[in-house]
Amino acid sequence: MNKLPNYYKDFIIGYKIASLWSSNDPDQTACEFLDEKYDINDFDTEANQTIETDCVKFLQANHDDLVEYADNVSYNSEESLSPYEVAGHDFWLTRNGHGAGFWDRNGIEDDLGNRLSDASRDFGECLIYVNDDQTLSI
Repeated sequence: MNKLPNYYKDFIIGYKIASLWSSNDPDQTACEFLDEKYDINDFDTEANQTIETDCVKFLQANHDDLVEYADNVSYNSEESLSPYEVAGHDFWLTRNGHGAGFWDRNGIEDDLGNRLSDASRDFGECLIYVNDDQTLSI
């Protein structure tokens, strides 16, 4: 991830953050939601590679739409997220059908939100789980 542009890194961070607070531990032995015990540094090597690959593909395939999105998105600035971190959140939420995402952000025109939502859904669902090593896998 070190060689990626900063806005790519922001996107990946936002994606990971959303994956943690929206994913639960099915066994609920350690926590209900993964962000209660884990952070963005707890993904195993394979999961990190998968996340980076998916995010980079999405960023490259939707570059112009994401630039427009970043220029226009309205969100709670108290969250201290960059526009690309918010976009990473929306990619995770939309691809996994969480009922929120690109299509419902303030400041985003319907056509733009729908294009990014459709592109997200094309990636299919992605699930995070705690593996036997107590790190996070996909």
